[in-house]
Amino acid sequence: MTHRGLQALRDNAWFRDFPAAALEALARAGHARRYGHGEYLARRGEAVPGMAVILDGGVRSTSLSADGHEFTFSLLKPGALVWLVSALDGGGTINDATAHGDTEVWIIPREAVLGLFDGYPALYAQFVRMLCYRMRKVHSVIEELTLVPVPQRLARQICTLAEAERRGRPIEGETTVDVTQQDLAVLLGVTRPIVNRALKKLEADGLVAARYHKVVVRDFPALHSRCANKELFSL
Repeated sequence: MTHRGLQALRDNAWFRDFPAAALEALARAGHARRYGHGEYLARRGEAVPGMAVILDGGVRSTSLSADGHEFTFSLLKPGALVWLVSALDGGGTINDATAHGDTEVWIIPREAVLGLFDGYPALYAQFVRMLCYRMRKVHSVIEELTLVPVPQRLARQICTLAEAERRGRPIEGETTVDVTQQDLAVLLGVTRPIVNRALKKLEADGLVAARYHKVVVRDFPALHSRCANKELFSL
């Protein structure tokens, strides 16, 4: 099983340039765990054993308001990291994390993550870049929620998910994104009918095609041009 954790780390853009021995050490220290659809990996504020990388399925990172309104910060796909901040500072999780579909993750103990710096102190800089990147992502999400119209936000969300499906490989031709209109509505913080109307406009323009529980991206460059912010933060 260790090879699956190692391959997942290699597939992650933040880790693929790490020394081979460092990646192998992280993979050896980890173990796999499965979750059913909708099952909590961890609730907000809970202690977690370390950092996790998604092998299969997906993880929704969400927050719940006092009146029960749920906001989905991101829908993480295979190769993405979960609990990075908690693994570094030892605090509880920042958001609720639930399985999106049947999901399997590779959990790397916090001790192994921190121990990496003893043998490879230069990797501190890479982890700092990861945290800064996530701060920029948070700022972008807040800015879009307050300033950017739904059609442009929808275009960017679909582009982001399409890039996640490709796991860093260039997008050429059509790309199928496994996501429902309800998923997109939750990610954008709007209702499903609003997403449906915006999606139909993108369809009419020949940019996407809506399918059952899927969205097919037909013209990625044209869809990307509709985004207010062209930077696509990986999930």
